[in-house]
Amino acid sequence: MHTDKSNWLLLALLVLVWFGIASVVPQPAPSVRDSGEPATAPRALQTETEAEVVVDFGNGERRAFSGPVGPETTALDVMAFVAAAGSLELELAGQDEMVLVQVGEFRTNTQSQWEVWLNDRGPIQNLQRTSIRPGDRLNLRFQ
Repeated sequence: MHTDKSNWLLLALLVLVWFGIASVVPQPAPSVRDSGEPATAPRALQTETEAEVVVDFGNGERRAFSGPVGPETTALDVMAFVAAAGSLELELAGQDEMVLVQVGEFRTNTQSQWEVWLNDRGPIQNLQRTSIRPGDRLNLRFQ
């Protein structure tokens, strides 16, 4: 009988430890898909909860991504997901108004700079405060 009580205590302790660990493990990022194909025209999104991102490198190369967005998703969040999904280096500068400095090998210089447009309006000045909603299209343009 002493063994049964010890087993229950051990089981209870393991459950508490598991829930304690599970609560501090970060939630996975939304699943962002890289089409793997050059971006041409806007694509039909797969669900009503997705937004699209097109990265235009200014040399004829374009890449398209799509993934789910939630009610609190910002342009900055979406760009971070795209960078991870596309294995692209992403560099931002500034504190109050984040500015896109580099995507992949393409870095802002005296001749060209990155601009971020939302639904063909822009350029966006504040990536942290710009909300992204389902159906939106975010364009990162190097020009």
